[in-house]
Amino acid sequence: MPNKQSPYISSSAISIQVNTPKKIQPNTLAAVLHNVELYNKGQRGKVEAELEAAIPHLFKAGAFTLFSPEEWMAGNNPGRALVGRLALEYVETNSWLGIGGCSAC
Repeated sequence: MPNKQSPYISSSAISIQVNTPKKIQPNTLAAVLHNVELYNKGQRGKVEAELEAAIPHLFKAGAFTLFSPEEWMAGNNPGRALVGRLALEYVETNSWLGIGGCSAC
């Protein structure tokens, strides 16, 4: 029987070592963008879970220094807005970590 692949992309498939002691997953942003598109097409559940799981990696990679959670939420893109809300929730629940790099952090 052929192996059917899921339509969503997991952000935990690959990791690499960069010039810092932290591991960054290079496919995280691609996975987020793909899953935002799926979310915008009405998919929920696993897509939402993958987006939420990607948030710490996006912070680690500095994605929210480039675009703040508020900028992710701006406009009329429901998937991007979800990523922004999840990022703000992550900051609120992990404020003791001293997360910086965005106006809400």
